Amino acid sequence: MPFHEVYQQPHKTFVAIRRSLIDNPRSRFIDKFLENRRAHLATVTSD
Repeated sequence: MPFHEVYQQPHKTFVAIRRSLIDNPRSRFIDKFLENRRAHLATVTSD
């Protein structure tokens, strides 16, 4: 599997999860966690 596909897949999952949680106020903390995790992964994967 090409590297760019491996790299893009988690982002697609993140977007799908985030869209499903937008209308659910109880999941705000989960959305915040996912945002922090995405930011963390961005800092880890950037050279």
